[in-house]
Amino acid sequence: MGIFIIVVLCLLGLCACGDNNAAEADRLNSKSYAFHYRNLDSTKVYAQRAFDLSDNYADGRAEALNNLAFVHISKMEFETASKLLADVRSITDNQVELLVADVQLMRLCQRQSRNKDFYNFRESALRRLQRIKEESNNLSPRLRKRMIYAETELYIVASVYFYYIGLPERALIEQENIAPNGDIQQDTAQWLSYMYNMGAGGLIHGSTKEAIYQQEFDLLFRCYSLAEQSNYPYWVANSLQGLSEHLMDKSKRRLLVKNNATAITLLNSDDMPDSLLAGNLAQRALVIFSNYGDVYQTAGAYRTLASCYWAVQDYKSALFCLQNALFRNSVIRKAPDLVSSICEQLSLVYSAMNVKAQSDVNRNIYLDIQRQTRQDKQQEHVPNS
Repeated sequence: MGIFIIVVLCLLGLCACGDNNAAEADRLNSKSYAFHYRNLDSTKVYAQRAFDLSDNYADGRAEALNNLAFVHISKMEFETASKLLADVRSITDNQVELLVADVQLMRLCQRQSRNKDFYNFRESALRRLQRIKEESNNLSPRLRKRMIYAETELYIVASVYFYYIGLPERALIEQENIAPNGDIQQDTAQWLSYMYNMGAGGLIHGSTKEAIYQQEFDLLFRCYSLAEQSNYPYWVANSLQGLSEHLMDKSKRRLLVKNNATAITLLNSDDMPDSLLAGNLAQRALVIFSNYGDVYQTAGAYRTLASCYWAVQDYKSALFCLQNALFRNSVIRKAPDLVSSICEQLSLVYSAMNVKAQSDVNRNIYLDIQRQTRQDKQQEHVPNS
């Protein structure tokens, strides 16, 4: 009898230990998620700790792997991210975490221009989402929060994909699946993502171009202000970059400066002349992205800064930025569309500098990538769902 009691107590102790580990893993995963757009190193550290505590807790391991995959996608370590996301699919039947994995695989495919795989993962994500919604009453409060992220991220990633393949109407449809006054506002990072994507350009329809431009500026400035207040440097940088792109054109800049004096004053912390403000914002975005560690966004920020130099006819500085975008980190070659856009700008800059041979080389690279992308897309179809 005494031995039986000891065995029971040991089993109860193991259960309590397991419960404590699961609770701690959840806490660490939540902290990892909170750092997604704040600090990639912290995101990784907390996710790894959660993973290490989750030997007998499949949901905790799956969530930790999703958090780790987010870091590796940001650093363009695509092979590692793909393996981690495959592991998620093999260790859990938690449909919410499987949905998160599908959405991250969609982003991975978008970055790599893997169109067929993108559609496959999107269809898988949509099926999972429907299944989860049918049983949403059974979700715990914690899983409900994860669902806000998973569902909104699904539509945002799809919207970005359709926008970059030249289907702005489809991009808008995806974005309109998100209710801006609904659950998304419970997740500040996702709310910032929504505002940035709506403000970045191409998704707002209005009576005049001027009215659309003003609405976009308002969204980007709101994104910038909230990101500053909430300490989300990633979204500070994105909004600065978006605002920079809106202020490059002289006539549009004149209109926005005239109609947004207070906002422009707050943005112009270095007291730049209006003609150089776009470049100043782009430079600040570049520094933030570089410090944050997102390789893809850093290359994109160099490209934006090059556009600012191009706008003021400083071709040598534009060339310097584009060379940094293309050669500073060789992994950027894993993102064909980004490389294509950089080479297109390089061709124009070299042409303006009368360096015809290099202009032709980069033009041919750009055209070859575009040709290959078109051939890939001809083998695909855009689902109606």
